[in-house]
Amino acid sequence: MAALRLPVPSSALEGLIWPAVPVAANAQLLGLMHQLQQSQWWPPEVLRRHQFRQLSRLVDHAYRTIPFYAARLSAAGYRPGQEVTEELWRSIPILARREVQEAGTALEAREMPPGHGELSRDSTSGSTGMPIRIARTRLFYLLWLAVALRDELWQGRSRRCFRPDPRR
Repeated sequence: MAALRLPVPSSALEGLIWPAVPVAANAQLLGLMHQLQQSQWWPPEVLRRHQFRQLSRLVDHAYRTIPFYAARLSAAGYRPGQEVTEELWRSIPILARREVQEAGTALEAREMPPGHGELSRDSTSGSTGMPIRIARTRLFYLLWLAVALRDELWQGRSRRCFRPDPRR
């Protein structure tokens, strides 16, 4: 297996090139990348256990803070604090685009978990019809960036994501 080659990150400290001291956001991204790199080799049952453990927290948050999901999860048999099993997960209907458009603010969480960062809003272009409005947190963006970076690295396009420091 070929070694993963990443360009040298820029240092947040003037005059220190190597090892680079990353700014907080970069350190978080590098930490996530390391965890994803390690966990990709876990046995499937270990990975699944961790996924469902996190999924249980997500579903509980959705039940408590998003009116639309409280009704949908109750209809699927979910009760607050319950561990999400594969059977329960499969019984929750997939959200359709039309439902997102019709639900409007009923799909918005009344509160964000601590540490998820500020909320920003955006919308799709609406090229297939009515646009969909979305809200996302700083944590969402960090996780999206980690997944996008992994894809770039796997496809050999890492130079797009990491711009070399122009001072070097």
